[in-house]
Amino acid sequence: MEQASRQLGFYESVENLPFSAFTYEYPDSKWHWHDYIEVLYGLKGEYTVLVGNQRFSCRHGDFILVNLSEPHATVREEENSSILVIQFDLSVISPPAAPVYEAKYLSSLLITGIHFQRCTHFAENDEMHRLLDNIYREYKLREIGYELSVKAGIMQLFVQMLRHKLIQTDFNSLKRRNELKKLMPVFMHIQEHYMEK
Repeated sequence: MEQASRQLGFYESVENLPFSAFTYEYPDSKWHWHDYIEVLYGLKGEYTVLVGNQRFSCRHGDFILVNLSEPHATVREEENSSILVIQFDLSVISPPAAPVYEAKYLSSLLITGIHFQRCTHFAENDEMHRLLDNIYREYKLREIGYELSVKAGIMQLFVQMLRHKLIQTDFNSLKRRNELKKLMPVFMHIQEHYMEK
């Protein structure tokens, strides 16, 4: 693996939002890393996606997750290939004053870090197709309220990743539950007093 460079900001961005969505059709990307999560979804043709020392073939329906700070690169294997790229900052799914009902999922990720099942394939009729398409369409058309719609779509994407077990967590372990129990009073206090200094 050649030296990876840090990519500052999103590859394509609008108005400094904490997310971006676009189609990628270029021959390759050099090794790089960034401070946000990236979802790659095969639309047509084939790309090779390199993440660290792993290599994945990305065709239509293939879904690949790249964690923040992970070196990665892409190589187009067929002419007219394209992949959908959705990039988002961790703050989109973990705002500073997350309500308690969100904290039980999000705090575990922040304590243990996020571990992904790197690559999976979704059938044509899977909910993931519609969800990813909607995020991209909202971001591209930029109709009134699109920022809210894209953020909501990314939260739904996060839920689908949990349900498809694409995010590796140990929510059910006794140790983790005990850690979360200790943190719950802190979350409750923040939720009740977030307007105060």
